[in-house]
Amino acid sequence: AKTYTYDGKEKVFASETDLYSVENGKGTYAQIYNVILTVEDKENYKWIDGDSQDITITFEIKQATNEWEEPSISKVKWTYGEEKAEIVQGKATFGEISVKYYQGQIQIAEMPENAGEYKVVFEVLGNSNYTGLIKEITFTIEKASVSKLTAKTYTYDGKEKVFASETD
Repeated sequence: AKTYTYDGKEKVFASETDLYSVENGKGTYAQIYNVILTVEDKENYKWIDGDSQDITITFEIKQATNEWEEPSISKVKWTYGEEKAEIVQGKATFGEISVKYYQGQIQIAEMPENAGEYKVVFEVLGNSNYTGLIKEITFTIEKASVSKLTAKTYTYDGKEKVFASETD
């Protein structure tokens, strides 16, 4: 039996001629195909082995191993308020890449902005034609530092005092 690997393109296993007809002679999807060849004029023609009975030939298209230009994230750590990371979705040979964000086990709608630990999951669901792909990347948005006021002592001089903040 002839074997192919799924590539999304139709395969022609056998073509009809004036001498015989072909049933189920083409296929695209990963599965086993039973192609039936029938001599058209059985009174005047026979197969080379002397028989004129229908012949069944098996062809198979196997599941492809999917590959991708791997997705990524431009940085895995930044501070709240800074420019957030850029997502590079990549490209799969087969299927669409979905991008999902999680905080713990909870899926969130979009790239987070608040401080915390997160992960982004890139996934292509597999099927009978091709295998699936998955990649998880953990990233952290750190808390931003805040200035605080420190106590100062002033001597009264009749002028307004401005309390300036100082960073720790």
